[in-house]
Amino acid sequence: MKKKERLDSPEDIKKFLELENELQKTKEAYGIEEKETLLQKFAGWYQNLINSREKRLVSRKTYIWLAVLTGWMGGHRFYTHQYKTALIYLLTCWAGFPFAMTVVDLMIVIPMKPDENGKVLI
Repeated sequence: MKKKERLDSPEDIKKFLELENELQKTKEAYGIEEKETLLQKFAGWYQNLINSREKRLVSRKTYIWLAVLTGWMGGHRFYTHQYKTALIYLLTCWAGFPFAMTVVDLMIVIPMKPDENGKVLI
């Protein structure tokens, strides 16, 4: 049984990146375009959604409490007026997606330093 090779040394990683760049240049030279997968399309849509919205100043404590208690159905997203993602959370509340994304939201907000009024920009 052949052992899988690992990219442990910096030289191996550098060679891998050079080969990856060469492959990309070859694809461009021959006009080969990679099709986006459904997951890539969704990730792009979600990234555009995040970048296009206005950030709001909200109470950090209220946001954290809403995320802990109602995060599985998007309560903290409704609080910040992020209605599109809040509806996604609400429509998929039976799955693990909203719970996982709420954990990510909490990991983003908890280390944020609030201003003198206890508010953060989300």
